[in-house]
Amino acid sequence: MDDFALKVEKLPTHTRARKAAEEIINKMNDGTSIRPNEVISIAEMFEDRRYSMHNIPYRYRMHLAHCNELRIKNMTKDSQIQFLINKAMATSAPSALTDSELKWVCFKHGVNPTLMTRSEQLNFLNRWNEFSKFINETHIPLLLHGVVFLGYNHPSNRKMKEKLKLKWKRKS
Repeated sequence: MDDFALKVEKLPTHTRARKAAEEIINKMNDGTSIRPNEVISIAEMFEDRRYSMHNIPYRYRMHLAHCNELRIKNMTKDSQIQFLINKAMATSAPSALTDSELKWVCFKHGVNPTLMTRSEQLNFLNRWNEFSKFINETHIPLLLHGVVFLGYNHPSNRKMKEKLKLKWKRKS
């Protein structure tokens, strides 16, 4: 997220997108969950050529590829496929998914589903669909960032991080 923060600093201070992006960065640093409408408010930033897939630094693209389970070599093509899959999923009812499919979709979108009930998983997926319905072809980098923005501080991920901290403390 350091590269994202650096790009935000280069935006004019009076823009709405910069203020919204700074709020998102602060929430991520504070450990607060981010709502889809907050992520959508920075969409205009990603319409700029500076934020296109080709202008994201290689190391940052590697991190985005890892978060989204994409191949760095074919990241542009793979992200377009992911965009089309998200559009298709946004039109279908998430409740029709089996438990294993639902867990896989949650995991794919940056959330650890092992500690979540089915209703919590459906709630997350509905929030994700709210976000992805807004995304168009010019916002594909925003879609890749959505996994981080919406998933990183999700309560299920925080619970997992706490469990891992306790596990490492016991070993020392």
